[in-house]
Amino acid sequence: MAIFPLEIVVEFILHLRKRNFERLALPGSNLGKLDKRVTFASEELVVRRLRRMALHSAVAVCFVSLPLSIVRASTISGGTASFTETLPFSTALAGFNQYNGALPLASIEFLFVTDLTGTATVRSGPGNPTQDVAVDFSGRLDVSNPSDTAFLVTASPIATAPITVTGDGTANHFNVSGTSLTARAVLTDPALFAPFVGTGTFNLPLRGNLTIGFTPNLIVPFSVEGTGSVDGTLEVLYTPISEVAEPSAVRVVLLGGLFLGCYLGLLRRRGRYSLPSTN
Repeated sequence: MAIFPLEIVVEFILHLRKRNFERLALPGSNLGKLDKRVTFASEELVVRRLRRMALHSAVAVCFVSLPLSIVRASTISGGTASFTETLPFSTALAGFNQYNGALPLASIEFLFVTDLTGTATVRSGPGNPTQDVAVDFSGRLDVSNPSDTAFLVTASPIATAPITVTGDGTANHFNVSGTSLTARAVLTDPALFAPFVGTGTFNLPLRGNLTIGFTPNLIVPFSVEGTGSVDGTLEVLYTPISEVAEPSAVRVVLLGGLFLGCYLGLLRRRGRYSLPSTN
């Protein structure tokens, strides 16, 4: 697809080269003694070789784009549900659709987009120095299967904030918040896909818990308490198995591209030429 523009560029460059030869072919100079037939024949040979290289370049583009098109997976949405909860919580989200495609599933993705707010209360033991750390305020979200008999995946949106903790044993209160926090988890075990396949709808049990950490870790002894809330959405995304390339297929295509690259390198070496001697 890029062959014809490349040929036009090659022809234009060779035309400029020919004009330069004619301008430099001054009386008494070596260039003036060049046989024009040999020069034109050499240039025609270069044109043919560059056209061949253009064709090989197009083939190389196909080899590179093929594995990319194979591994590009398309997803099918199974619905989105909203929730607003105070941590910790336990609820069931409704309104999800089962996957009813003709192709088997490769994976099921659970995509959370949340706003997380809360307060952390930290006490550092007497004698500890004042510490500058980052507080990691995380809402751990656990998804179970529709019948709530098996745990499936966990996603943890995290809000962070820099804080300064004094070492006098007094309570330090810090407000932490984060908006549009994205967290995802992927289910890949086919044995757990059955409740998600069909033509109906289902509910998803969801549990949330608050965890608070520090980066770097606080010097012991210390204590921490927290309260928080989470507001967001959960979307279920299905990926059919046929859209994901097998590793062996990708390796074969990449190996073919490697051999093609070596072949083009050899062609470039063999395609070198030199002008005939004028002595």
